[in-house]
Amino acid sequence: ETRTPTISVIVPMYNVEKYIELCLRSITAQTFQDFEIVVVDDASPDDSYNICQKLSARERRIKIIRHDRNQGLGAARNTGMANARGEYIFFIDSDDILSENALQLLHTHAKNSQAEVVHSNSWFEQIETGAGVFDPTLRINSGKMKQTGFLPTKEDKNTRLKNYFAPQMLAPMAFLNLIRRDFIERHKIKFPSILSEDEAFNFSLQISADKFFCINEPFYIYRRRSNSIMGSVNADKLKNGITSIIDGINYINEVAGDRISANVKNECIGTFVRQLLENYVLRFYKPENIFDDKLFKIFVEALRPTFNENAELAAHLMQSYASQALWKMILQIEMFRMQNSQK
Repeated sequence: ETRTPTISVIVPMYNVEKYIELCLRSITAQTFQDFEIVVVDDASPDDSYNICQKLSARERRIKIIRHDRNQGLGAARNTGMANARGEYIFFIDSDDILSENALQLLHTHAKNSQAEVVHSNSWFEQIETGAGVFDPTLRINSGKMKQTGFLPTKEDKNTRLKNYFAPQMLAPMAFLNLIRRDFIERHKIKFPSILSEDEAFNFSLQISADKFFCINEPFYIYRRRSNSIMGSVNADKLKNGITSIIDGINYINEVAGDRISANVKNECIGTFVRQLLENYVLRFYKPENIFDDKLFKIFVEALRPTFNENAELAAHLMQSYASQALWKMILQIEMFRMQNSQK
């Protein structure tokens, strides 16, 4: 079929055999029906791929792409964008659900505003209460910004990023946006391969869009589950958290270029780093094991490339975020080792 759908719904998928069918059914049941669904299976070892194949046999609008190895959420979304044909792009995580008017609501606002990005700052949330059982009551969550309307325009990106990105006025989740595909392609916007890739992607949207329109109407049902990517804690995640901070700073620096002032860029970087520290690093910080050898080795391994190859960036990190527990921990470990070596 050669006709271009209005919306490409991109569904990155990994190990969600319990959830994927309900997710896809919530898309096919939309009141707005001019869409395609691009499922990107990130090499799921469970039955997710087979379930999607059965559904796509009955629903011609479902297209499935399969990675031959696991590459992560950002890479799966990038594959989806590269294969999308729609005028607009919309993301949904494979264990979540849409209210039936979601695409209609977003498309109406996009057409009326002629915006490159339509962002909702509210969403529903369901909490998992047991094996496959969900609380029937939906809770509405919202970002700090409540008003509807355009963010400051292209002539004033410094004000926009200083007043909206740096203080985290907008919820960063990729799935809260309807985005023009030609805008994404023109600005070559992609997800970086880091943790909290939504934060970095959101920075790209805010700095690149001339018309960025905000609404405060929830349509997305986020299902919080204990075994999700965000829920797990392990040594690899600690290492990934540290390297993601470094790679994310490089991403923001590259995207920003000279489009905003150095001061505003540093404020945005500070926000990004604090978010990653909170989500992926500080949960490992426990005073009783601050000098633990295993923990120390993880830090050294994660930071070595930066200190060896990019001393300027390392110095910037140490200077800018010395007050954060991460850097305090590194300094304390070093001091402890120096004291011990002198005994």
